Amino acid sequence: MIKDTELYTWLLWIWENNNDFKFWSSDIALELISQNTTNFDRQIKYEYNQGAQYETRNWCTLYSALTELSWLKDKEFSQDDILYIWREAIKAWILNPDKWAWLEQMMNFVMKFWNKNNPTNKIQYYQIDYLDKELNDILTHKIPRPTQMGYRTSTELFLELEKNWVALKDKYPIWWGHAVTKWWYNTYDNYKGRKKKNSYSFDKFTELINNWVIMRYWYLFLNA
Repeated sequence: MIKDTELYTWLLWIWENNNDFKFWSSDIALELISQNTTNFDRQIKYEYNQGAQYETRNWCTLYSALTELSWLKDKEFSQDDILYIWREAIKAWILNPDKWAWLEQMMNFVMKFWNKNNPTNKIQYYQIDYLDKELNDILTHKIPRPTQMGYRTSTELFLELEKNWVALKDKYPIWWGHAVTKWWYNTYDNYKGRKKKNSYSFDKFTELINNWVIMRYWYLFLNA
């Protein structure tokens, strides 16, 4: 199995972080998610294009987090809004703006940014273990909810997605990371209007997680 240290160490990769909020009980998860059903149906309302402006072109973690927040709060963020949030993230972390951010890191930042500006309408983020069958069933079948999902990708995988709009294999080369939004059985990317289609799917999720292509831990915003 490939290890983190065997990949390009000069990039700030978007690995999952296992030290943040987790659902430790599927019963609690079901109760919390059931309480957060406002504004949700199977209609996709909010999609963004991370390539719309140069500064934020690499920040898929920001766009996927804001996509999820938009669906939860029924709010669309303008490009000016996104650029402002991106600048605040750079100031907060003192990061090189050409690098990326961890999934959990960006979910945490967006949560704090939103809560600071909306003290009476706060949110909380949680980590989801996709290999937990009960949690998976809740999010996929019982109460589908958008989650932030990361996967490690390559030219081979991208070309297949652009051609078929579905990843059919159980293993791919993995060169770099990408963050998107998982919703029901579909994956929504951050390139609305730039590609022929902004959504696609993965045929063999469990195998791709075990092969280190799809990241095992996903992230979910809920109302606090």
